[in-house]
Amino acid sequence: MKLLSDFTFKKLINNKKFLIAVSLIISIFIWFSAAILRNPVREKTFSDIAANITLKDTVAAEKYGLQIVSDVSQFKFSVTVKGSTHVISGVTKEDFTLKADVSNINEPNDNCTLKIVPEKLTDEDYQFVAVEPATVTVKIDRISTKDFELTAQTPVEIKTDTENGYLAAEPALNDTTESKIRIEGSVNALAEVKSVVAMADYDGSLLSKAKTYDAYIVLYNADNSIIYQYMLDGTVKDGDGNTVDTPELMPEFTATKVTLTVLKKAVLPVSPTFENLPSDLTGSDISYNVSPSEITVTGPPDVIAKLKQINLKAIDYRSISADGSNRIFKVKADLEKIKLSEDDETVFTVTVTGIKDNKFYK
Repeated sequence: MKLLSDFTFKKLINNKKFLIAVSLIISIFIWFSAAILRNPVREKTFSDIAANITLKDTVAAEKYGLQIVSDVSQFKFSVTVKGSTHVISGVTKEDFTLKADVSNINEPNDNCTLKIVPEKLTDEDYQFVAVEPATVTVKIDRISTKDFELTAQTPVEIKTDTENGYLAAEPALNDTTESKIRIEGSVNALAEVKSVVAMADYDGSLLSKAKTYDAYIVLYNADNSIIYQYMLDGTVKDGDGNTVDTPELMPEFTATKVTLTVLKKAVLPVSPTFENLPSDLTGSDISYNVSPSEITVTGPPDVIAKLKQINLKAIDYRSISADGSNRIFKVKADLEKIKLSEDDETVFTVTVTGIKDNKFYK
């Protein structure tokens, strides 16, 4: 009770610590009130803002099969906001987003105007004053898919040591590559595609054996002009080499493998073979003439290196007549892993002139 009796207002106002605390509180209150009254509202503008311009997961996409096929990455916007000074000073680009209003899209349109709508991502008390530009014009088309045959090519002619008989076979898709490829995109753009090629990343260096290269996908139109090139570094380019950020067409895969095969050419003699020979007779006991007597062949270098001659399909010994009435035979080559350079259907004429000790079939 004595402590309370000693606590008087006169003593309180004479207390320096108390007076300092009260003065500080009053100063803060006056400053805050003045700031609100003198500068209640301000504006702030943000530049180089991207917008979400897409039909993904919308009725237009799911019901009508539509998609924006324009390059929307080119669009940038400025956004102006307004609010209390202390609120606006804390607003950043991450506090709001821009979206295109696609609520009324239901059909293809080459020049569709979309309104850009700002949307808050926080509960801060401010308003949007302007978005510039307020609209964008895009192309909208129906999306479809189509399967194409995939073939292999090289950007330059394959070089081999031709002086020593080496030559290149046609480029071929690697065994792990599908021979068909599915392309997705706008209906109109798909209609322009005539052929699809896996282009080997080959630089024209001299090849002496088969080699497999990474390959990128190229789309061609009916004039054999490039529509799109899906490069190995992930970029997409048009026929002039310009980068395309949003292509209207997208293959199911953009990289694969192509094998370039090197063959060896050789000129080899032709030799007939005989079957159903008696035990006391061998093929070397039969005399004959062959026309043509030699032929040019091509095949893998390791296979060609082991060949000494080209054998013909077997002639039945029992069909060779002793009286000479059946001594001429038309025979094809017995080929395995090699090809005749002229034509695999080439027919050789074998004329039997005699058999050792005149041992014709009886």
